[in-house]
Amino acid sequence: MEKSYWRARPGVIHFRVNKLGAASYGEEIMKILLTLLIICLAIPAAAQQGSNSESLDDGMKIGVSSSTELETEFKNLAEVWREAYNSKDAANLSPLYAQDAQYISAHVDGYIADGHDAIIENFQRGMDSGGHIDSVELLNVNSSCDIATVVGRYRATNGDQKADGRNLLVWKRIDGKWLINTHMTVVKH
Repeated sequence: MEKSYWRARPGVIHFRVNKLGAASYGEEIMKILLTLLIICLAIPAAAQQGSNSESLDDGMKIGVSSSTELETEFKNLAEVWREAYNSKDAANLSPLYAQDAQYISAHVDGYIADGHDAIIENFQRGMDSGGHIDSVELLNVNSSCDIATVVGRYRATNGDQKADGRNLLVWKRIDGKWLINTHMTVVKH
């Protein structure tokens, strides 16, 4: 009786099936998939146990932020955003948004302010009508490579009305700087 085996070369996996047929073939596939699953789970775990930087072949170092560092960075950015909004000059928000950013909110005609300039104009209208952000709290921060999602809660005073809302922000790291690419706001009624 022949044994089953598999071998791989770039782009091709060869199987040699023994005389037992499909049942054994299925078992071999399961073994291969299980092995690949173990490898896929082991790589991120090994990366997390390493230092906070990895060396590239040419000797350069790439930084790997811990979740605590990332949360601190986004808490600081949230506070910068709050202070910029409360300055009553939307130009102070300008450096925080990517050129192709979108702001999605019921406070916007058509629900979307599309593009950097439209977003800044929208926030200026909110500031001019008495908008004030009282507090911002981060609820969740996730990142992968140069993209991060931040879910937060804010409390605001708009004229004489209090508002409690949630934000979902998608940040993109562009030229080493985190910029808001998508900003979505939902206000609790």
